[in-house]
Amino acid sequence: MIDFHRMAPGIHIVDRIEHDPNRSAHIALITSEKTKKKSYIIAAEGMREGDKIQSYRSGLPSELIRSMGGSVDPGMLAAKTALRGNCLPIRMVPLGTQIYNVGSTAGKGAVFCRSAGTYAIVISKEENRKKCKEVVVRLQSGEVRRVDPEACATMGVASNPNYHFTQLGKAGRKRWLGIRPTVRGLAMNASESRTNQH
Repeated sequence: MIDFHRMAPGIHIVDRIEHDPNRSAHIALITSEKTKKKSYIIAAEGMREGDKIQSYRSGLPSELIRSMGGSVDPGMLAAKTALRGNCLPIRMVPLGTQIYNVGSTAGKGAVFCRSAGTYAIVISKEENRKKCKEVVVRLQSGEVRRVDPEACATMGVASNPNYHFTQLGKAGRKRWLGIRPTVRGLAMNASESRTNQH
C-alpha cells in the first residue's frame, strides 16, 4: 500500500528504492526514526538510500520554530523545509517550485502527478487578509488547477522520468496493458465506417 497522505510527522529514512509492477514510477520504502514504522511512498527523482525526508502536514515541529528564533520566517522556512522528498501543505511551497504527488483537498491524499517523471508548478497563491485562500498549480498538460492550501505536495519530480522511452517490443504486450486496436474512420471502407458509427 502506498502512503499518499504522508501525515506521519518526524524524520523518515529511505531504506531502499524499489520497482512497483503496478505503476510507472519507482517507490521508496521509508522508516520513521522515532516509531520505526515502515511505509511506501512514490520516490522522487534523485532520491537515494539513506536520504532523510520529513512531512510537515501535521504542523511544524517545535525545534524547527526554535531554530528560526521563535517565530516563522517565510524565507528561512522555505530553505529548511523545501527539500526533495519532503511533504508540505501546498501553501508552504515557494512559487515556481516543482512538486509531485499533489492533493486537491485538505486532509486527503495525493491525486495529481503520481506517474513517472510528472510534476506540477506552483504559479500563484491567493491571499485574503494575510491568510492563504487558494493555491494555483499548473500541471504538465498545461491545465491550471486551484487547490486547497492545506492539500499535500511533495517536493521534486516523480522518479523514473525515462519510462516513456520504454519499447513494448510486440503488439501483444500492448494488449496486456488493456490497449485495444484503434482504426481511423478514414482508413476504413465507406460502408464499414458507416456501420461502425451506428
